[in-house]
This record gives sequence, C-alpha cells and structure tokens, in this order.
Amino acid sequence: MTSFSIKTTIISLIISTSFLSPVNAETTQKQFQKAVIAKECNQIKRLLPKLLSENKFYFNTLANFYERGFCFPQNDSEAFKAYSQAPTTASSLPLFKMALMYAEGRGIEKNNDKSQDLIKRGLEYEIRRSYDFKGIRGSLEFLLNTQKFPEFLENELAKLEALETNPAKKMEFALGLIEKKDNPEDVKAGTNLLKNLAYQKNYTEAVYQLALIEYSNQNNKEGFMNLVSAAQEGHAKAQVMLGKLGFEGQKAHLSRASSYAMLLRAYSVGAISEQEILSYKRKLSSHELKSAEKEAAMPLPK
Repeated sequence: MTSFSIKTTIISLIISTSFLSPVNAETTQKQFQKAVIAKECNQIKRLLPKLLSENKFYFNTLANFYERGFCFPQNDSEAFKAYSQAPTTASSLPLFKMALMYAEGRGIEKNNDKSQDLIKRGLEYEIRRSYDFKGIRGSLEFLLNTQKFPEFLENELAKLEALETNPAKKMEFALGLIEKKDNPEDVKAGTNLLKNLAYQKNYTEAVYQLALIEYSNQNNKEGFMNLVSAAQEGHAKAQVMLGKLGFEGQKAHLSRASSYAMLLRAYSVGAISEQEILSYKRKLSSHELKSAEKEAAMPLPK
C-alpha cells in the first residue's frame, strides 16, 4: 500500500491543479508540490489549509499523510475523517479507501455492510468514468493486491466482467441506468454505455433502443439515423417503426413503396399482424405494390 500512497499523493497534486484559480492557486500548488518532495513539513502544514479551502480533493492527500504518518502523526481515525470529506463525484478513491478501512476496522468500527455499500458506489463511479467493465479491474488492482479486501469486491468485479461478453445483459444494465431519470449522471452513463455497445459491438438491439431513447428526447435526426441502421441490419421492430413513419408521411424522403417493403420484411418474421399489413396494402397503387414487393425480396443494403 506504501507505493500506492505515494502515487495517490502525486495524482492528487496533478488533478488538483485543474480545480484551482489561475495564478495564486497554481503558485500554492507548486510550492506545496516542492515541499512534499523536499519533505518540508512546516511548509506543507502552512500551505495545506489554503489548498483544502480551494479544492476538497486535497482531503485525499491529507488522509494519505495521516495513514503514512507523513508530516502528521499516524492516525487512521483522522485519515478516515479526511477521506469522508473528499469529493466522491470526482474520484472513486475515497470510496474504496473508506470501504477498505471499514472492512479492516481500521480508523473506524468494522462494518462489512457499509464496506460493501461503498464498494458498490465506487464501482458505479468507475462505470461512469470508463464504460469498460474489464478495464475497471485494472484501475482497482491496488485494492485487490492488498489481499485484505473482502471477497465481495472480487464477486462484484466478476459480475461486471461477465457483462462485457454478454451484449444483452450489458444493454439491460445500461437501460437500467437510463431509467433512473431522477439522477442525470446515471442517465448520461447509461446512454454512453448504450452508444458504446451499439457502435463498437454493432449490436442491433442496442442501436434500436438508442433510437427509441433519442426519439423520446426529441432528438429525431439521430433517432431516425439509428432506426434506419437497425432496420437495415434486419431488426424487425425497427423495420415496423421505420415503415410506419415513412408510410404515414412522417419522413417525406421515404417513399410509400419503400416503407411498405420494410413492413413486408417485418411481416415475414411475424413482427406485424396480417390485418395491419393489409391495411397498408390497400392504400397502395398497383405500381407501388409491385415496386414494394420487388424491393422486399432484395437483400437489405449494408
């Protein structure tokens, strides 16, 4: 854990720079960085209060000092207190560090339930940050290497990694985040995860779901493009929706014949009833019907 603590301090210093005011704060940050390297404890203690007041991410640094006994007396209780004051919206570090301390009963009364809750919150942050379930393990190696962390973390990571090879489950996970409409961060994370799945995996169901979400958000242009993509990949529900949009005149550049051809393709796999398909057929001229049937018999464009 010692090497990670040193890395954490350096990372804290680097990240903090972007949060501080341009001139004075940068000077303070540089002075503090030099003081840490030189182990000038009096200078560190003088500068740290100002940094903490301007950027709460430095509570991670203070906690790290207490854990190591660097310039401050070694005190796990003070370390836990400092981690609890660090922002958890910018980093998963304080969440995982507090979870580890709860698991060990170090600096705080041992509590496995609270440890597991913090692990879940930390993993949720990591998902929002990377959208890569396998990549999460790499960013948490320091916890796994302690060999003190509860097996719960391994189990949670295993569940996430299993999603990586199961597009349907991964999409279900993304849609679950999107449904949390009271939390914009969850919605954003789920949408980005769905886009990642749709574009990188070429998973047609994800493309279709993305189209539905975009239409519901009045993003009709992007929604239509994704709907066309899903329909041309053979997604029956997308074909029905696209066919109806074009056939009913909501997309002027889709001819009635092409729209009916999409509906015929969907009908061939049972995605639309015979009654519905006949209701559209009756609205076509003999020329349009012939053209539609010819188009429906052709392979879909890729």
